[in-house]
Amino acid sequence: MKEEILLRNPSFENVFRELISLDDMRYFYHVTNQNGSDICNEGLYLIENRLDSTTIEIPQEFIDDPINYCLQENGNNYRKNPNIVLLGIPQDEVDYAIENNYEKPKSWNKDEQPLYVIPANYIIGYINNDFEIVINEQYEFLNEHCL
Repeated sequence: MKEEILLRNPSFENVFRELISLDDMRYFYHVTNQNGSDICNEGLYLIENRLDSTTIEIPQEFIDDPINYCLQENGNNYRKNPNIVLLGIPQDEVDYAIENNYEKPKSWNKDEQPLYVIPANYIIGYINNDFEIVINEQYEFLNEHCL
């Protein structure tokens, strides 16, 4: 499977690593079947005021082997249309990255209104089911050498 993905997208692993390469940043991910473009535009909604309630800090295993890690996270395609949303937050802003949410999201998978949001400027983009990395134009911390 990894070989097929690399044939279709030979730069995937290098682009991924470049996106999460800045010093003084912390990187997180969130697996969802929600529309990745909506998350890039609106931010990532949360019920609880904690990053770890919906995101996981990117571990070294993800960096070492991003394709197999993504395959594992989406259950070897068991999940339907998963997107892996990537977030990059400056180290000194991590404790303040979550904001109160006052807007009704366009798409939300819960009946209740999400109380919090991680703003779109912290959303790097997302990895779609075809292993394409879709960059969020609102992300403000892109490495100048990236893409």
